[in-house]
Amino acid sequence: MEHFDLANLPPEVLEQLIAMGAIGGEQDELAQQMEQAQAIRTQGMPEGRYTGRTYVAANPLEFIGDFMQKRNAKKEMGGIRDSQEELRQQQLEGRRAFLEMLRNPPQPQPPAMQGPPGPPPQGPVGPPAPGPQAPPIQQGPPRY
Repeated sequence: MEHFDLANLPPEVLEQLIAMGAIGGEQDELAQQMEQAQAIRTQGMPEGRYTGRTYVAANPLEFIGDFMQKRNAKKEMGGIRDSQEELRQQQLEGRRAFLEMLRNPPQPQPPAMQGPPGPPPQGPVGPPAPGPQAPPIQQGPPRY
């Protein structure tokens, strides 16, 4: 098996390979969003407060607001999980492509032939042969 040297690859190919297999920045952002959504979901319920010697119960709207925040955080977590799975699949495909390239390295392209152009091609010269023609349009008397 032939040894494959990454140093001989053009920079554009290396950048593409890195982009296919390494999606770290996006994964970090998604992990941070997941932590924030998890923190919202694990917050405690609204509680009453003491004002002086009097206990004041939590407003019912606080419970509704808390419920809605947790519900939205749960939905967001589902979307984040889907995005993370897509990124994992992209990363896996990139790694597979990279390994495939290591197994079957690209063959170097021979340099393009430089030099004077050859003689023009020989063949019949003249106008192209006429193709089928459409029948003439028949015009009747003008209508007013």
